[in-house]
Amino acid sequence: MDLELPYGYVPRFYQLPSWTALWPTGSVTEGDPGNDVTRAFLLHHRRAGKDLNMFNLLQVKMSQRVGLYAHIFPTLTEGRRAIWNGMDRDGRRFLDYIPSHEEWDQGQRGGWIVRKRDDEMSIKVANGSLYTVLGADHPDGVRGNNFIGVILSEYAFFKGPEVWDIIRPMLAENGGWMVVVTTPNGRNHSHALHMTFERLQKRGKPIYFSEVCKASMTGAVDPAMIEQDREDGMSEEKIASEYECSYDVSVEGSFYAPQMRLLREQDRIGEVPHDPRFKVDTYWDLGVRDPSAVWWAQKVGHEHRLIDFQWWTGMGMPEMIKAVRERSPFYVYGKHYGPHDLTVREIGMDFAASRVETARSLGLIFTVVPKRAVEDGINATRALLATTWIDEEKCQLGIDALNMYRKKKMEGIVGPNNEGLYTNEPEHNWASHPADALRTGAMGLAATMQLDDVPEDLAPKIAMV
Repeated sequence: MDLELPYGYVPRFYQLPSWTALWPTGSVTEGDPGNDVTRAFLLHHRRAGKDLNMFNLLQVKMSQRVGLYAHIFPTLTEGRRAIWNGMDRDGRRFLDYIPSHEEWDQGQRGGWIVRKRDDEMSIKVANGSLYTVLGADHPDGVRGNNFIGVILSEYAFFKGPEVWDIIRPMLAENGGWMVVVTTPNGRNHSHALHMTFERLQKRGKPIYFSEVCKASMTGAVDPAMIEQDREDGMSEEKIASEYECSYDVSVEGSFYAPQMRLLREQDRIGEVPHDPRFKVDTYWDLGVRDPSAVWWAQKVGHEHRLIDFQWWTGMGMPEMIKAVRERSPFYVYGKHYGPHDLTVREIGMDFAASRVETARSLGLIFTVVPKRAVEDGINATRALLATTWIDEEKCQLGIDALNMYRKKKMEGIVGPNNEGLYTNEPEHNWASHPADALRTGAMGLAATMQLDDVPEDLAPKIAMV
């Protein structure tokens, strides 16, 4: 009996574009590897059947090319619940969508499933491909593999972009593919990746595909169910996010919410080109085990222009300095503002050289910003944002980080209206690093008298190209 995949599964009509993008012919037995799409972002509403759809797509891809495949969830527990213990609306287990030896016999090699491990949530099939469920809360389990296909499920609820940073070089090296399928969770790292894929698709880059499926478009959710959510107390903002794929969800406790809102209202986020008449400064946040982030900035009169941004994971000082120098042949550098902890020993070095010394030996001279109270730095950043313009395309991840940079929530304590209460201490998450890098720049400018005390409602316009 020939192998037919998907096995007993028919994609819903609104899921067909993604199937067509990743595998256009629908005929596994012909061995068609699909078209050129290797990067897909699917923003789908809640209850759209995302996980079952991706699970079946993975089975098809596993049969097309032998290799390692991963289905990654925000946590390992969620992966077990969604896939290993998951059932469709008719009570059929997700794992039953893989044909067993009763449904398909491959002669002497036995059934299609060669081995299934419940403890590590992995399945090996007859052609040698291996499928495994992983959790983004255990990133070390992602490292050291050589995946050729990856699904990032509910990527918006990952703690940050670390997993994508880990798998990207793997996929680039072996010609692999990845699909993000998620509902939105505000303008965070997932939003940044979506906007990047969408822009590249619009520019005709054939490897990129993005789509948005709202409940009002698919009809997959009974309006009565949404109304029941509303009656149960779900806010209109949350309904718009969960069912209509809206990114416009306020972040409770955000340090820079008013400033970022004003930037949008005054059209100060858009295309902000590099001006070759002025030098480029950089603002750094350097991690030892955490990621590192750099902003590229120009000061033009009273205007502060953030023209570029980059984030790195697991890179040492030499690699980062090389990346900064190669960022653009047109950048003529001024000052490089670094945090006070540049005296920390360099990553991977066996000797006790500080990072500022390592940088100096490589030809980059840091202006070290003295340590000050975090609250002072946040206030300096607010003042900086009052006269700042940001390039939306090059700084998308940094913009989303500034939106998501928030206060730490008081656990178990609520206000009189059951609202959350917050400390003045920042919550340490992925957004901390881009926000800390900008804080370094703000404090450096303040220390060198380049940061004006400008009211937030005073914002001169820059010509958007």
